[in-house]
Amino acid sequence: MPFRPKVHHARSSSAFRSAKTQAKHLLSDPERLRGVVDDALRKAERYKEGPLQDIWHSLNTAFRLIKAYANGSYRVIPWESMSLLVAAVVYILMPIDLIPDFIVGLGLLDDVALLGWVLKSISTELDAFVEWEKEDHAA
Repeated sequence: MPFRPKVHHARSSSAFRSAKTQAKHLLSDPERLRGVVDDALRKAERYKEGPLQDIWHSLNTAFRLIKAYANGSYRVIPWESMSLLVAAVVYILMPIDLIPDFIVGLGLLDDVALLGWVLKSISTELDAFVEWEKEDHAA
């Protein structure tokens, strides 16, 4: 049976606690937040045909949402949801987390599990953002 990290282990890890603290600071610094999203997008694109394939569409939406939040054009999301999303993005950039990324074949499993959980947790907010994008671009 393959090793599958449990999401609650990643959520309760010291790395995710650190990511949540960093997220709170990033949310008050739009320039740094955009930079973190750009870095995460570059990393994620390397794995979009692999481990991130099943969540790629939602993850890409999440990246757009964070950028819209950072530039001030979209703020219709609860602070807790935004903070959780940014923490998950910070977490995927951490090379040393619950399962270090350099462990080939396993290193991204905790990242994907955590991202999947966060994206599912905020799916209503992601759907609302997509609707906002459609309305905003239709006008």
